[in-house]
Amino acid sequence: MADDRRAPVTGSERAAPAFLTPVFRGQRFEGHGIPLDVLPDLRVYRDLVLELAKVLFLKNNPTRRRVPKGFGDSLRLVLTELREGSAVAVLTRDVAPPEQALLPNVSKDVFADARDLINECVRAAAEGRSVPDSFPRELLGAFDGFGRHLKNDESVELRPPGEDCGPCLGFKERKQLVLLTRTDYRAEVELVGRAVAIGTDKSDFRIELDSGRVVTCPLDARSEREITAAIQDRTRLRVRVEGTGRFDRADTLGRVEQIDELETIDTLEERLRELSALPDGWLDGGGTRISPQNVEKAREILDQLLGGGVNPMPHLYPRPDGGIQAEWSFPPWEVTLALDFAVQKVVLEASDVSSDEEHEEELLFQDQALIEKLRSFLMSCRSDGQGS
Repeated sequence: MADDRRAPVTGSERAAPAFLTPVFRGQRFEGHGIPLDVLPDLRVYRDLVLELAKVLFLKNNPTRRRVPKGFGDSLRLVLTELREGSAVAVLTRDVAPPEQALLPNVSKDVFADARDLINECVRAAAEGRSVPDSFPRELLGAFDGFGRHLKNDESVELRPPGEDCGPCLGFKERKQLVLLTRTDYRAEVELVGRAVAIGTDKSDFRIELDSGRVVTCPLDARSEREITAAIQDRTRLRVRVEGTGRFDRADTLGRVEQIDELETIDTLEERLRELSALPDGWLDGGGTRISPQNVEKAREILDQLLGGGVNPMPHLYPRPDGGIQAEWSFPPWEVTLALDFAVQKVVLEASDVSSDEEHEEELLFQDQALIEKLRSFLMSCRSDGQGS
């Protein structure tokens, strides 16, 4: 077995000064930790420093056509420490002596200059000023990645060594910098809606938001079955998507480019959880709490009805007596199904709003044919509505 022991850390390595101290601010960072999904932003930052340093080196050495061999290897940024105070990271520049020799005749620290120029760029955006002329416009697009995993109310302070403060990069600053050279930008999104279709080549699907807008999202083989099920039962199943979206200058979401998390939400379960959380007195001091046993009975009845072809998903409301009421609209019929747990019965009412015709039926929970009778009543109203 290979010896995996590491060489001891020398005193000089321990004493390496910080290259940058990013201070992350926002609710997610109040526990003095950094979520793993934010760490890729630090890699983007390192790449931006490197690309900018290359530009600065060639500008300082006009007789050279390219940077020295090993230039990129001379910049290794290491996350060496997390300090208290929001989430304070410490990035140390780790350069071993043999690698320094790879950069002959380089007397100016272009990496530090690149860091400082990035900071000045962010500061200018925060203060509403023009970015420095010395910052290459072709590199402004890198801010589309640096800070992308921060939420809209989060930011990262770029604190240089020896300083107790630095410029802050948040959503506003990042968007402003990216749009200097582009017509759109990327940002984190969380969407909830109904999956309505899968693309013909099965590479994407469309989700309809509550606003009525339809947004295209990428689809992979792992999620195809889940999305297909959500489309087939779209009246009951909703989809929640977390990922990266592309927005235009007016902050309108064009499409979702990457999905980090996808789940289907059972709207029946979601609504029953909301109803079960209502306390006694929920209705202006009145209103009886719905017991867990009664919630379970409602779930049992409604689950069988929806699974038996009754759709769409009804609107569910709490009743003051601790019951639950389900309502469907099958124009011209408006149908109400009231679960009265006190007397263990179901009260069905249907009203034709075009003719004032009404039907009512009461069924006991213990009726062996309860579900079939409920289903027959509801399907009759739905069929009549579709045929009118």
